[in-house]
Amino acid sequence: MIMVSIKEIKRLTYKAHKNPLGNYVERPLSYYLIKLLIPLKVTGNQVSIFSMFLFLIPFFLLTTGERSLAIAATAILLFISFLDTVDGGLARYYNNKTLKGKYLEYMSHEVYIPLFFFALSIYSFRYFNNYYILILGGITVFSIFLTNVSASNKDRIILLTSYKKGNLISKVKKNNSSKPKNRLNDMIFYLLFIVNSYGNIFYLCFFLSLFGLLQYVFFFYSALYISIAAIKFVNEIRKGFSEYDV
Repeated sequence: MIMVSIKEIKRLTYKAHKNPLGNYVERPLSYYLIKLLIPLKVTGNQVSIFSMFLFLIPFFLLTTGERSLAIAATAILLFISFLDTVDGGLARYYNNKTLKGKYLEYMSHEVYIPLFFFALSIYSFRYFNNYYILILGGITVFSIFLTNVSASNKDRIILLTSYKKGNLISKVKKNNSSKPKNRLNDMIFYLLFIVNSYGNIFYLCFFLSLFGLLQYVFFFYSALYISIAAIKFVNEIRKGFSEYDV
């Protein structure tokens, strides 16, 4: 049996986390689960796939509208957020950071949030018994997908164009490196990252569910995601490709 010390696991798997909760809570705890999984030869990709299937349980628990089940659902979501740290740690431990692992990571990140808010809209609907909440839920999910699709389609267009013109990516990098940094934009982006991080969303929902306030989270994030989608889409249309014109 492979026996590895926590100190050695920390040395091989440590990576600074932008999210304070991830850095000071999930990261230290992940070392102990990684230590248990190493003798079983569990890989980071296997943990990622397990997390995606595990997500179905809180999804269905939330749609029941029961407060006790909502607490259980958000607790499972916290565990899923924790597993996101574990799978990355395992990948670094085995030095096995593959494209498949990145694919699974991005897939899970883009699936969790829209499905979670779809389930949360049903939970809020059952609480308030108002069909307009379901409509708002649909608009929110559409806004999340619109934000993700506008970004991915832009990347796809840039890659296709760079493949045809050859020098586009290098030109973009040169143009971007010469631009002065905007600290205000960086600070706004960081604040949005903290608010929008699905791990933070799950922590917030868990604690609010303990006090029976989970349904109110839906309205805050609906307004946030709809605003982000509208601003991002208009911005991409107006000047999103100006730095790539050749």
